[in-house]
Amino acid sequence: MPETFLEEMKRYVGFTADDAATLMSLAPMVEPHLGALADRFYEQIPRHSEAAAVFTGGEAQIARLKLTLQRWARSLFCGAYGEAYAQERFRIGYRHVQIALPQRYVISAMHVVARFLGELFDREIRDPDHLRRARASLERSIILDLGLICDSYFEGSLRELRLVNDRLA
Repeated sequence: MPETFLEEMKRYVGFTADDAATLMSLAPMVEPHLGALADRFYEQIPRHSEAAAVFTGGEAQIARLKLTLQRWARSLFCGAYGEAYAQERFRIGYRHVQIALPQRYVISAMHVVARFLGELFDREIRDPDHLRRARASLERSIILDLGLICDSYFEGSLRELRLVNDRLA
């Protein structure tokens, strides 16, 4: 039986059951900091006019999106990285295509998340081996998410182009 895209991506980045267990063990430590993560994440948006342009709903929209970001970040530490997880990442990527957010902002935003969480790990994890494992597992999960989201960006962009072509025809 051929491997799924998710299985291939996990194998490619080396994401294992040990990574899943490591990340899940970090969830209680990360949870109290998700609000601060969302704040840092959304501080970046106004600094980039092309990214900011897609946020037309004002502060209420940003408040909702901060909660959405926290839900997404929480799922990085859920311990379950199967097809439902992959489908959620595909939906995220496609939604960003629909709102016409250039893909580079999604990629750059993942750096904001990784840096925030890495700094949190550095402050909170005292054992050097545990810190090394935590950082490595986080890195693999972020790359896994980027792979899934970017693939859906490609597929979503093709779908949107087909819709435009169909309307023009």
